[in-house]
Amino acid sequence: LAVLSLLVTVILAVMLGSLFGWGIALPSSAVPSLHPGWGLLGWTGLLVLGVGFELVPMLQLTPPYPRPVARYLGLSIFLLLVGWSVALWSGDEGRGGMAAFFAVLMAAAYFAFAVITVALQRRRKRRIPDVTLDFWRAGMASLMLASVIWAAGTASPTRLPESMDILAGVLALFGFAGSVTSGMLYKIMPFLAWFHLQSMCPPGVLAPNMKQILPDRLQRRQFVAQLIALALLCATAIWPGPLVYPAALALAVAAVLLHWNLILIVRA
Repeated sequence: LAVLSLLVTVILAVMLGSLFGWGIALPSSAVPSLHPGWGLLGWTGLLVLGVGFELVPMLQLTPPYPRPVARYLGLSIFLLLVGWSVALWSGDEGRGGMAAFFAVLMAAAYFAFAVITVALQRRRKRRIPDVTLDFWRAGMASLMLASVIWAAGTASPTRLPESMDILAGVLALFGFAGSVTSGMLYKIMPFLAWFHLQSMCPPGVLAPNMKQILPDRLQRRQFVAQLIALALLCATAIWPGPLVYPAALALAVAAVLLHWNLILIVRA
């Protein structure tokens, strides 16, 4: 479903690119809304759901997701996304109509996923502090806020300020997807490096453990940089004038630190 959503996102992107590049008229005025919708609610969101259902219990030692959630939540969101798209394409402006109905249900579904994930993480077997868990918590908090803002803006009888749309996008893209991606990289990359090194060691010799390959302090440093960048980006959505350059600099610092940490893993 995530791959299918990505395909739809690409098709919508080609439509928008044709408009800006060659002046080809859009088949529907809903395309500018459907493109980020399928990219965030479809491709990005469903990909995180699919990864989370498998890797959160496996790597974070939590109880498994409830079976109905793991089996039906992704499909339900996809069908709601289809219904929302059809309503927008048919001319529903999204306030007080079917588009608003589908949007609020999608927002509620993602909010529920975030709440369930945090609840499972609180019940994990290992109580040792884990920075990758902090990345996931930041991601789930961002997903909750983005869901509430988008649902409120969609269901409101009057349009909210444009800054709220930008804020929801920042929370969804960088706060949610960015944080979860970093958290998974810090789990998967050191494990793959350890597994590769262990296969190269002669009998009786142990490879460096994952904490030696990438110490917690380096992960924590990048996590703090990412939180600062997220806070500045959220503030920039509301006050863009004075904060846009500090936010861009903070984003660059967080990205460079992430890149450097991954280089350290490869060098190990």
